[in-house]
Amino acid sequence: MKTGDCSLTLCNVMVYNIIIILICIIIFPAHIQAAQAVNIKSILLHEAKHFQGNPRLSNAYFNTNIQIPYTAGKLVLSSTPDGTGSVTFFNSMHIYGTYPSGGYFEYAGNCADREIPPIIISKFITTGQSVGYINLSVGYRKERCGHATKIDGKYYDYADIGNLYLVHFDDSADVPVPFLRLPWDYETAGLSFQDAALRINSYFDHEYPLLSSGLSEPIEALKSVVPYSSSNRDQRIFYSSHDGYDWGAPAEARLGDPVLAAADGVATYSYGTAQGNAILINHGNGYQTRYYHLLPDGLITKTSAQVTQGQQIGLVGSTGNSDGPHIHFMVIKDKNGDGNFEDNIPDGLVDPFGWRSFEPDPWEEYGGPPSYYLWGEKNSFYTSSTLGAGGKKVFLNKYTLDFPQNAVLADTILEVQLQPPEQSNNLYSVGNIIRATVEDGLEQQISTFNKLWNLFIKFNSIDIERFDLASLSIYSRTEGSDVWLMEETIMDFVTGQGHTSVDHMTEFALMGEKLDAVAPVTTSDISGSTDINGAYTSEVKLTITTSDQPTKHSLGIAYTLYTLNEADWEEYLTPITVYDQGTHSIMYFSQDNDHNKEAAKTLAFTIDYSSLTSTPIPTPSLTATLTPTPFPSPTPTSTPTSISTPTPSLIVLSATPTPTVKLIHNKRLTSFPSPTITHMKKRPSPTHQATINPQILGAQHTNPKDANQFWPLLKTLLGILVPSSVLGGGAWWKLRK
Repeated sequence: MKTGDCSLTLCNVMVYNIIIILICIIIFPAHIQAAQAVNIKSILLHEAKHFQGNPRLSNAYFNTNIQIPYTAGKLVLSSTPDGTGSVTFFNSMHIYGTYPSGGYFEYAGNCADREIPPIIISKFITTGQSVGYINLSVGYRKERCGHATKIDGKYYDYADIGNLYLVHFDDSADVPVPFLRLPWDYETAGLSFQDAALRINSYFDHEYPLLSSGLSEPIEALKSVVPYSSSNRDQRIFYSSHDGYDWGAPAEARLGDPVLAAADGVATYSYGTAQGNAILINHGNGYQTRYYHLLPDGLITKTSAQVTQGQQIGLVGSTGNSDGPHIHFMVIKDKNGDGNFEDNIPDGLVDPFGWRSFEPDPWEEYGGPPSYYLWGEKNSFYTSSTLGAGGKKVFLNKYTLDFPQNAVLADTILEVQLQPPEQSNNLYSVGNIIRATVEDGLEQQISTFNKLWNLFIKFNSIDIERFDLASLSIYSRTEGSDVWLMEETIMDFVTGQGHTSVDHMTEFALMGEKLDAVAPVTTSDISGSTDINGAYTSEVKLTITTSDQPTKHSLGIAYTLYTLNEADWEEYLTPITVYDQGTHSIMYFSQDNDHNKEAAKTLAFTIDYSSLTSTPIPTPSLTATLTPTPFPSPTPTSTPTSISTPTPSLIVLSATPTPTVKLIHNKRLTSFPSPTITHMKKRPSPTHQATINPQILGAQHTNPKDANQFWPLLKTLLGILVPSSVLGGGAWWKLRK
């Protein structure tokens, strides 16, 4: 194609680009403001210098010290004031945090001029306790290098260093004081904050947390999540586009348990077909928390009420578009400060765990606000420090990493991150796992070591009674692998500690087989009189029966849930009688006390009183069964679907009759809590699709006259998009990011 030509497809692509930009500006008006959240400050530590000895340079040929105010943000050493320039020097460079600061790192000598990437010193330099500044020392050494030039017949040592800036990406002005607690009573269940918080069913997706908005993410991102700890897409965790966190039975948030206010504030009630019964709390500090899928009983209010942190506001349920009892917890930032959180969905959504990676947060780049650590408990999910030739012992939660001398021969940066529990085939982790990485300061990962290092995992505070003790061992998984490999492990059940010696990274866990990993088996019996076509001519009585296997190790059934004609899920306690003429369907499943959940079963039937003149034919009970599924799947949460309302056991409904009884099997629920996060190469997508109705997942049903004017404008723009898509073919789907 010649320059200046414009094919129909290309022109349409250009039109789509313009329209998408307009929509993004309307939906995310604060996108331009996002960059203002970080104030970039730079200080020139020294200019480029040339050093010449007479005839020799001293060993430490240059050193500088500085004190800077510091409370939060990334610190970088760079040759440019924007933090992107490579650092240049001769031979060796050392960086120290001097008292009351701490930490160190040295780029070992190689007797040559060096150029290295910008150095993120906040990975290893720390402030003193309750001190709002850092004392930093940067110096260069020649050591025994012969690095000389001949001048007037004589040789002189010399060295060159480039400009060096200390660049502070300061976000301290916007960092809120952590104020939240987890919204259920995990302490009574014997869990620590770290253990409870990371027993996550579904994550906040940092790439596109668009679930409540009705917007869709690009096709290439549909089956992945970007968690708070990494900028990489992860297809092993659940679930894409999720806009909050889900906690269920594995975190000891069970059906009917109290849901607690995460902080003080004013609570209001809301109901939606997707969110079910919901409580929304305005905390008066620019943040709102939301709690979805609550039971209709136990609500703190049906209007509004003042609440205090830890006060019961509802009970764990499964109302709305939810396929199993859990807490869906969201945090929203009032970006424009108008007190209305409805106009901050989705662009006000934040992650209460913050953003852990040193890479940019994709959600913030897309227009969302910065995510900060908001839990009142100390952030003890991560640690980083320097690992040198002298060895080191690092502690994090129940893990101890002990490196002997000369495991590495030069300074490296060790980062250790707590990760949620995992399941792999028949193996379940005992508590959280860890991800440990070592890099050489030049952005190169080190995967093996010169000597074996020791890993200790304490399990004395974890309930292991539901595991086959003989199967417990430490397992490891290398970077990018889905396969857990058993390590030679010493299990000390007296002290409650496992120990192994390894020479590699990256992920480690204490894992074993559960005594009961088999889902319950639930059957349904339907009784009534039928005509010759199989339609019921009387009221229908439904009886659900559940058994838990294996009997030897069973803890029994936790609950059986059912939904009749797509109403809210209810706990099955007594037989259900249906009187109304028409076609009906009931879906049901059970979960045991080991968190094993079976696949849902669906039974459809028809009641038709018009054939009562015919002689009714009594029929035997019909039973719907399904082979138990040993491994449960994760729990999705609210996504808009068709209208759903709470339904009592005695149903009066109307529908068009059909002539047969149908037993529908194998409809899997992808949403009930699993005992751990299941790692799969292909993760099932949510069974429900988003809608564009802004009120479905909103906090309140607002008056359309008072609603944000965004939606009419969006509909107008969509009116342009639809006809354009006919002309542009598949271009929209490629560019709908």
